[in-house]
Amino acid sequence: MMKIHRVGLLISLLLFLGSSLSMQGCTPQGSDPEGLLQTTLAGLAGLEQLHFKGRSAVQNLDTGMYSAELHYTGELRSHTLLSMTVNKGRDKKRPPRFAQSGDPADGFQAKMEYKSGTWKALQEGYADSTWLSGYNPLQELSLIGSADKHVSEELGAARGTRVLRVELDPQAAYTRCRELLQQQMEQLKYELQEPAGELYTGDEAGRKKLLGIWEKERRMLEALLDQSTVNSVYYVTVRNSTGLPVKLLSERRVTYQDQAGRKHDEMLRSEVSFSFTAVR
Repeated sequence: MMKIHRVGLLISLLLFLGSSLSMQGCTPQGSDPEGLLQTTLAGLAGLEQLHFKGRSAVQNLDTGMYSAELHYTGELRSHTLLSMTVNKGRDKKRPPRFAQSGDPADGFQAKMEYKSGTWKALQEGYADSTWLSGYNPLQELSLIGSADKHVSEELGAARGTRVLRVELDPQAAYTRCRELLQQQMEQLKYELQEPAGELYTGDEAGRKKLLGIWEKERRMLEALLDQSTVNSVYYVTVRNSTGLPVKLLSERRVTYQDQAGRKHDEMLRSEVSFSFTAVR
């Protein structure tokens, strides 16, 4: 029962995502939006420490109702070492608790290191970084920099800041969403199937049952992705005095039809705030 319960939690996190299928100093006031974005992203490489706090929730655009809210925090140290936790928003007053094995009681925890352009799991006994990749704003900002996109500047920014609007090319947004979900499905299969996996059971019948659940969810996800459209927009708030991001808002809109032919229009909304100590 414990195995099945945890698989349910992992699949819930997966489908939560699937439902919405070093330069520092003053910001150049005359720089174009694309140039400012690249300067801002480059400035992140000069940070020794960084903290972020964020939340994400899925909104049904037909009803306006929100669901599946998650809260997460992260701490970057020594430029490349990142610790993250993700917890369900409904437990706002309940602090996260983690078993000694690293199996989270209320959510997920991961320790990661940035190597060769990507974030990799650093320490055994914690959730693989694949589970949390969709909530890592440092990874999202890196992907924004390299993706096909249109960058413009919003009017009415607070004093001392500039706000950049970054809209990914539709194909880039779709590819990012699909690749993320497929990677997570493969990671889930590994955890179920391999002896080293956290969800592996020596009970062959039980393992086959869990893999059957996985295969059913995979087929459903692929069917939804095949006829989905994805639109992703980011709003990056940059502080003029440092040229570094202080807030990241994102909206990932997914439109799809379910197996019964019903159309769904949903959006994953995320908001992340940053605080940091720059290397001098």
